[in-house]
Amino acid sequence: MSRTPVPSTASPSPAPPRPTSPTGAAWAPSGHPSYGNASTFYQPQFQTDPFGTTATLTWDLHHLRMTTVEISLGGPSHTASVVLDASTLQPAQLT
Repeated sequence: MSRTPVPSTASPSPAPPRPTSPTGAAWAPSGHPSYGNASTFYQPQFQTDPFGTTATLTWDLHHLRMTTVEISLGGPSHTASVVLDASTLQPAQLT
């Protein structure tokens, strides 16, 4: 016995409008990293979001793990720090 699919009476919801650039091309806002030089192994040192807010990224002594992120939102800066457990590569402390 075969079953006939029942057509749905619900209409699909319209897709949200896509952001466009001043020229009319579709775009998705994203951040822009600023990379270091060879001494920092070309890792990101700063990250700027689409609204112009810049975050300063700090790496550990061996340039393997990010240890702090500092964001200034026009007033006092906000800093997030992490201490990682080297044996599990999991955060041991967040501040």
